[in-house]
Amino acid sequence: MQMNVHFLCLLLLLMASCKQTSQVSPLLHEALHIQDSAIHIGMEVEDILAEQLSNDTSAIRGDSLSKIKIEFEDWKKSMIAIPGMEHDHDHEGHDHGHHHHHHYVGQDGAHLTPEELKNVQESWKVAIQNIKSRLMDMR
Repeated sequence: MQMNVHFLCLLLLLMASCKQTSQVSPLLHEALHIQDSAIHIGMEVEDILAEQLSNDTSAIRGDSLSKIKIEFEDWKKSMIAIPGMEHDHDHEGHDHGHHHHHHYVGQDGAHLTPEELKNVQESWKVAIQNIKSRLMDMR
Protein backbone atom coordinates (compact mmCIF):
# COMPACT_ATOMS: atom_id res chain seq x y z
CA MET A 1 0.00 0.00 0.00
CA GLN A 2 1.25 3.44 -0.84
CA MET A 3 1.87 5.89 2.00
CA ASN A 4 0.94 9.41 1.26
CA VAL A 5 3.65 12.06 1.41
CA HIS A 6 1.25 14.12 3.45
CA PHE A 7 1.36 11.71 6.34
CA LEU A 8 5.13 11.36 6.10
CA CYS A 9 5.44 15.14 6.38
CA LEU A 10 3.02 15.15 9.30
CA LEU A 11 4.99 12.49 11.11
CA LEU A 12 8.28 14.26 10.54
CA LEU A 13 6.79 17.53 11.74
CA LEU A 14 5.37 15.93 14.86
CA MET A 15 8.62 14.12 15.60
CA ALA A 16 10.58 17.34 15.24
CA SER A 17 8.22 19.32 17.46
CA CYS A 18 7.69 16.77 20.20
CA LYS A 19 10.05 16.02 23.09
CA GLN A 20 9.90 12.90 25.20
CA THR A 21 9.99 13.36 28.96
CA SER A 22 10.58 10.61 31.46
CA GLN A 23 7.60 11.61 33.59
CA VAL A 24 4.85 11.50 30.98
CA SER A 25 1.39 10.40 32.04
CA PRO A 26 0.43 6.86 31.03
CA LEU A 27 -2.76 8.40 29.62
CA LEU A 28 -0.64 10.43 27.20
CA HIS A 29 1.10 7.26 26.06
CA GLU A 30 -2.32 5.69 25.46
CA ALA A 31 -3.46 8.82 23.61
CA LEU A 32 -0.37 8.66 21.41
CA HIS A 33 -0.96 5.00 20.63
CA ILE A 34 -4.57 5.77 19.65
CA GLN A 35 -3.44 8.72 17.53
CA ASP A 36 -0.80 6.60 15.77
CA SER A 37 -3.42 3.96 14.99
CA ALA A 38 -5.80 6.60 13.62
CA ILE A 39 -3.05 8.07 11.43
CA HIS A 40 -2.34 4.65 9.93
CA ILE A 41 -6.04 4.13 9.22
CA GLY A 42 -6.01 7.58 7.64
CA MET A 43 -3.16 6.53 5.35
CA GLU A 44 -5.22 3.52 4.25
CA VAL A 45 -8.27 5.71 3.65
CA GLU A 46 -6.26 8.17 1.58
CA ASP A 47 -4.90 5.37 -0.60
CA ILE A 48 -8.33 3.76 -1.07
CA LEU A 49 -9.91 7.12 -1.89
CA ALA A 50 -7.26 7.93 -4.46
CA GLU A 51 -7.67 4.53 -6.07
CA GLN A 52 -11.46 4.66 -6.15
CA LEU A 53 -11.58 8.25 -7.41
CA SER A 54 -9.19 7.44 -10.24
CA ASN A 55 -11.05 4.26 -11.26
CA ASP A 56 -14.65 5.40 -10.88
CA THR A 57 -16.69 6.36 -13.92
CA SER A 58 -20.13 6.64 -12.28
CA ALA A 59 -21.21 10.24 -11.63
CA ILE A 60 -23.35 9.28 -8.63
CA ARG A 61 -20.64 7.15 -7.06
CA GLY A 62 -18.04 9.80 -7.88
CA ASP A 63 -20.15 12.40 -6.07
CA SER A 64 -20.35 10.15 -2.99
CA LEU A 65 -16.59 9.62 -3.09
CA SER A 66 -16.02 13.37 -3.38
CA LYS A 67 -18.14 13.94 -0.28
CA ILE A 68 -16.14 11.33 1.61
CA LYS A 69 -12.93 12.99 0.45
CA ILE A 70 -14.10 16.33 1.85
CA GLU A 71 -15.00 14.64 5.14
CA PHE A 72 -11.58 12.99 5.18
CA GLU A 73 -9.83 16.34 4.63
CA ASP A 74 -11.85 17.83 7.50
CA TRP A 75 -10.86 14.85 9.66
CA LYS A 76 -7.17 15.48 8.98
CA LYS A 77 -7.52 19.13 9.95
CA SER A 78 -9.20 18.22 13.23
CA MET A 79 -6.19 16.37 14.65
CA ILE A 80 -5.13 17.44 18.13
CA ALA A 81 -1.38 17.13 18.72
CA ILE A 82 -0.19 15.51 21.93
CA PRO A 83 2.42 17.80 23.47
CA GLY A 84 5.67 16.35 24.76
CA MET A 85 5.35 12.97 23.07
CA GLU A 86 7.64 11.24 20.56
CA HIS A 87 5.87 9.52 17.71
CA ASP A 88 6.95 6.02 16.76
CA HIS A 89 5.55 5.10 13.37
CA ASP A 90 6.47 1.94 11.50
CA HIS A 91 6.47 2.67 7.79
CA GLU A 92 7.79 -0.65 6.55
CA GLY A 93 6.13 -1.70 3.35
CA HIS A 94 4.96 1.80 2.46
CA ASP A 95 6.00 3.54 -0.73
CA HIS A 96 7.20 7.02 0.12
CA GLY A 97 6.43 8.49 -3.32
CA HIS A 98 6.50 12.26 -3.65
CA HIS A 99 3.64 13.04 -6.00
CA HIS A 100 0.92 14.36 -3.69
CA HIS A 101 0.25 17.80 -2.22
CA HIS A 102 -1.38 17.88 1.20
CA HIS A 103 -2.30 20.18 3.99
CA TYR A 104 -2.55 18.76 7.48
CA VAL A 105 -3.39 21.19 10.24
CA GLY A 106 -3.18 19.80 13.72
CA GLN A 107 -4.24 21.80 16.72
CA ASP A 108 -2.10 21.99 19.84
CA GLY A 109 -3.53 19.97 22.71
CA ALA A 110 -1.41 21.60 25.43
CA HIS A 111 -4.53 23.10 27.03
CA LEU A 112 -6.10 19.65 27.54
CA THR A 113 -5.61 17.22 30.42
CA PRO A 114 -4.16 13.78 29.66
CA GLU A 115 -7.63 12.24 30.05
CA GLU A 116 -9.14 14.81 27.68
CA LEU A 117 -6.35 14.17 25.16
CA LYS A 118 -7.03 10.45 25.28
CA ASN A 119 -10.77 11.02 24.80
CA VAL A 120 -10.11 13.36 21.86
CA GLN A 121 -7.86 10.77 20.21
CA GLU A 122 -10.46 8.04 20.72
CA SER A 123 -13.12 10.20 19.05
CA TRP A 124 -10.73 11.09 16.24
CA LYS A 125 -9.98 7.41 15.63
CA VAL A 126 -13.68 6.47 15.64
CA ALA A 127 -14.30 9.20 13.05
CA ILE A 128 -11.70 7.78 10.64
CA GLN A 129 -12.92 4.23 11.24
CA ASN A 130 -16.42 5.38 10.24
CA ILE A 131 -15.08 7.07 7.11
CA LYS A 132 -13.15 3.92 6.19
CA SER A 133 -16.18 1.72 6.80
CA ARG A 134 -18.38 3.83 4.52
CA LEU A 135 -15.67 3.83 1.88
CA MET A 136 -15.30 0.06 2.05
CA ASP A 137 -19.07 -0.37 1.74
CA MET A 138 -18.87 1.46 -1.59
CA ARG A 139 -16.41 -1.06 -3.07
